[in-house]
Amino acid sequence: MCFHSEQCVEKYLKAYLVLNDKEFRRTHNIAEILSLCINIDPSFEYLKDLKVHELTIYATELRYPEFFYIPSLKEAQTAVEMAEKTRDFVRRELIKEGLDL
Repeated sequence: MCFHSEQCVEKYLKAYLVLNDKEFRRTHNIAEILSLCINIDPSFEYLKDLKVHELTIYATELRYPEFFYIPSLKEAQTAVEMAEKTRDFVRRELIKEGLDL
């Protein structure tokens, strides 16, 4: 659940950047991706305040054996909540930009 929550946040942010023709390097670093979104639209500070960047750890630490650990149920619930809030926020922004969802 944590890995997929991280992926959800990462992909929604990247979708916003693509829609705005903003280039970005290949990365899983949500803080870096989010910073680019904030440069386009300061309302993305909302996601920074939610600390969605903390999900970045799940892009690597759950995929590679040398970093492997099992997140707690609370961590998983928090990750899913962050992903849902990110999804809802970014979808609203994409619609404002003219994307027909």
